[in-house]
Amino acid sequence: MAQREATKKDTASQASHTQYAIYWKVVLPIAAVLFAIFAMKKDGTSKQTIDIEHKNPIPSVHEHSRTISPSYLQTFVRVYGGYGLERPDFIPSSADIDTLKRQLEADTPIITYYNILEPVVAPPGIEDVWNSVVLGRPYDEIPDYTEAVHTSIIGSVLIENEDDFTGQRSAFLEAFGTLQNTDSITVLNIRKVHAALYISTPPPDPNNIPGNIRSVHAFIGNDLTAHIFEIESALTILSHQFNTECAPLPTKSLDFAVCAMRFYHSYERIHPFTDGNGRTGRAWLNAMLLWKELPPLHFKSEWLDNPVLYHDLFLGGQVDEKFLREHLEAVMRNVRG
Repeated sequence: MAQREATKKDTASQASHTQYAIYWKVVLPIAAVLFAIFAMKKDGTSKQTIDIEHKNPIPSVHEHSRTISPSYLQTFVRVYGGYGLERPDFIPSSADIDTLKRQLEADTPIITYYNILEPVVAPPGIEDVWNSVVLGRPYDEIPDYTEAVHTSIIGSVLIENEDDFTGQRSAFLEAFGTLQNTDSITVLNIRKVHAALYISTPPPDPNNIPGNIRSVHAFIGNDLTAHIFEIESALTILSHQFNTECAPLPTKSLDFAVCAMRFYHSYERIHPFTDGNGRTGRAWLNAMLLWKELPPLHFKSEWLDNPVLYHDLFLGGQVDEKFLREHLEAVMRNVRG
């Protein structure tokens, strides 16, 4: 009898050990995976989409920009030569990549090169017109552009197809919702807007991963763009500048419109993504304007007919009078409409 009871206890003990083994080896790992998936969904981001690490720390030149002009190289060496860099797609074998990355993150030469932190003022003579057109008209007479996104905001840029429209609308709404909910911008917000741009169709370029800072060097004509090692730091500085200098400004104010346009101009100079910089930059600009009860940018027909004219407004260094005047007039044109 005693032997039978002992056998029962041994059997029960073995069963208990088996249950614990199943728990630790099967149930617990599955629960951990499900929890991780839930956490990513709750955060509203996909780790594969937003937080993927750059697999190749060595920069390369985008396949559409294999030829680097001598004038570009001269500018590049003037800005980055002090770090031992002579080309945007090459790092000397003797360089310590981690040290170089920390130096560029700390110095952000692109910020200094474009005088991004310098104050910008409205062009002379435009304040009276602004006060008459924008402030002189009750806000409830200005159309609700958030309800008419297709014809006002997204319709102001070139749309290739319905998927492109859906993506641009999603990018705008992500930016607008961020400002409404938090009154500020972070680098993660900037990355999420880029990810939203490709909500319908993935980008055809394998280097252009939605929501990810570019890992290849990009060009805007012969104008300098940020080195891949400094992009995130430059965006952090730019976001902080907006949060501290632009966001507190009054609604409908000319000063805020100028401040938002400085963000837009600097964003394009940094060129944080492989593609989609223009579309996400305009999404941010229009979201900022609407957030402060201003009409969005009205894309002029001459810009649509000849995009080079629009790109030429970004050439050079700091935000200049022509860039500001053209964009402020484009905003006022929507009010008159």
